[in-house]
Amino acid sequence: MGNEQAQRFLNELAGHAVKPTIVALRERADELKKAELDRAIRRLATGGHDQAEVIQQLADNLVNKFMHGAMTELKRQAAAGDPGQTIDILRRIYGLEEESDT
Repeated sequence: MGNEQAQRFLNELAGHAVKPTIVALRERADELKKAELDRAIRRLATGGHDQAEVIQQLADNLVNKFMHGAMTELKRQAAAGDPGQTIDILRRIYGLEEESDT
């Protein structure tokens, strides 16, 4: 019983340790979303822009901004000659299949 309680306590500590990062990630994503949404709304309000084009640009901008940090770090690690761990982490985060060796 003591080992179970200790493991639960350790799991709870680990959860507390990651909480600030989770909150910061959510806040950053919300900032990016708001900025891009405001931009799209302004474009639509001024008229003369195709709605589908504005929505497509909004989606493209969000993808680019959400991916920028990960891609920058991956390129930095590759330039340093050791991208392996970063590749593994990004593949897990984004649910990517393993690269085939072919």
